[in-house]
Amino acid sequence: MEGISTSKAPFDNLLTVQKQAPGFTEDDLARVTEWLGRPGRKSRQRIAREFGWSEKEVLAALRELARRRLIELLTEKPLANEELIRQTASVFRRCYGQDLVKRLIASLVREGVLARLPAKRLLYRPDAPQPLLEALGLKLEVKPPTAAPEDLAERILAKIAELEEAPYVPVIVDKLRPAFPGRSKEEFDRAVVALADLGRVYLVPNRVFTDEEREMLIHDGEGNYYGSVGLRR
Repeated sequence: MEGISTSKAPFDNLLTVQKQAPGFTEDDLARVTEWLGRPGRKSRQRIAREFGWSEKEVLAALRELARRRLIELLTEKPLANEELIRQTASVFRRCYGQDLVKRLIASLVREGVLARLPAKRLLYRPDAPQPLLEALGLKLEVKPPTAAPEDLAERILAKIAELEEAPYVPVIVDKLRPAFPGRSKEEFDRAVVALADLGRVYLVPNRVFTDEEREMLIHDGEGNYYGSVGLRR
């Protein structure tokens, strides 16, 4: 089946995040891949009959192959959520449909294997925030540290930790700002930018098209706007 790798070598660098489907060898997964590439109707029931497996075992094997396919695609470049789902499900001939792929993506995001980016894109490289910015073609500018109001700063840090879906997955401002209704936009923005200057958080730049977006996004006072905030670890 074109697009799915089953040999061990391409995945040597993924050992810390991948788990082999219970009871399956690489040969088993290669056989499933080859079988799916044959002409004719495909279903999990047919795979079960062909290999003498239970449908639960078939689903586990397909999940592992789908997991590999997702990581393969996202190692190359970020992809929009819907495009990623479509490209992954298409190689499984309805044996592992888009709903299952969508649930698998959500699971991998929770595990920290995949990272969500602005514009509903995903990326495999959750090791640090800098690769996420580089993938977007962006750079972090180093500025002299400035002080942040301690009480507000600590509350913002705690709220980001509470809202983040996984380590190194930034929190969108739309979710973060409503948690501080008693603070003005200017006060909130200054505190977040100061935390970034101190190296406590990183900011993900965002394009602005409307006045409504300017009102919600974080502004650094120098014409730059940010749509997401993540904790530095």
